[in-house]
Amino acid sequence: MSTPTRRAASPGASSSARARASEKEVLTSRCIDRPLRPLFPPGWHHETQIIALVLSADENYDSDVIAITGASAALAISEIPFQKTLAGVRVGYVNDEIVINPTFAQRKETKLDIVVAAARTASSWSRPAPRK
Repeated sequence: MSTPTRRAASPGASSSARARASEKEVLTSRCIDRPLRPLFPPGWHHETQIIALVLSADENYDSDVIAITGASAALAISEIPFQKTLAGVRVGYVNDEIVINPTFAQRKETKLDIVVAAARTASSWSRPAPRK
């Protein structure tokens, strides 16, 4: 006699029911991963996941760059031997001026939209921000 198989109690528990990440979520994850990955100690072979969950957001600013800073802060206070902390910032160029963390409205007018992750001593990573 075979035992009946139990189905997942929540829709997210089954891999076939899981929703695919949006392009924005994938790009934000990369913005977090790329500058932090090289800062792990050499020989670090432990699976490490950083989950950035937005609990509250400002409707004028994107939450993606602050996720870089938050992930770095989480690693800094964890038991993982993580040496540096990083901060993320978006840089725009609006009305012939450099703007740090431009608003959504300013980003529509900007000639430059770049995300930079840096430590106190050097820039770790930068890339053009995704455009729609």
